[in-house]
Parts: sequence; C-alpha cells; structure tokens
Amino acid sequence: MHDTSQDRLRRPCGVSVVDRCPAAIKLTPRIRKSSRELADQLSRAAISITCNLSEGSGRSGKDRIHFYRIAFGSIRECQGLLLIISSLNILPTNTISTLNSTLDELAAVTYRLKF
Repeated sequence: MHDTSQDRLRRPCGVSVVDRCPAAIKLTPRIRKSSRELADQLSRAAISITCNLSEGSGRSGKDRIHFYRIAFGSIRECQGLLLIISSLNILPTNTISTLNSTLDELAAVTYRLKF
C-alpha cells in the first residue's frame, strides 16, 4: 500500500497520533463546566502534541528532534493537567486512567524519537 502524505501526518511517529490526541480534546466540554482554564490548557497541549509530531516528521536532524521534544513536553503537560483534574474530582478516575495510559503509550514512542 502506498503511503500518502495524509497517512504520514496521521502517523508521523508510527502510531496514530490523530486518533489518540483528540481523546483529551473531547473531554474539554466536561472539564469546562468546572474549570474553563483547565479545559483550554488541556486542549492546547493536546493539539500541540499532534502539530509538533506532524511538523517534526517533515524536518530532519536537530530540527526534527526539537519538534519531537516539544511534543513530548506537551504530553507531560497533559498528564500534569490530568493530575489537577483528578485532584479536583472533575472527571471519573477511570476516564483519567484511560487517557493517561494513552498518553503514556504516546510518550514512550515520542521519547525514543527525540534522541
């Protein structure tokens, strides 16, 4: 099967980023009811993951690594926000655990890319 440019954008690091990051974004309406700031920050961080992995995949050398490092930082930012959301009991524990697992998988792949 021929790999199209859209496929490369969907899977810049070998995993479907586009399928994973929106999970955080889809939760923002529920989070917004309790904290608009947390919802907005989580949405921005999740969008940043996809954008930086996609942009990095089109670069080479140090430029590529730079974008992958930013994406990794955004993954950790999402996880930090989930800790706050959890401590405020904004979302059920199982919802947060599922999203954290997804982010951990993405972090593992991204971590290997940034070196």
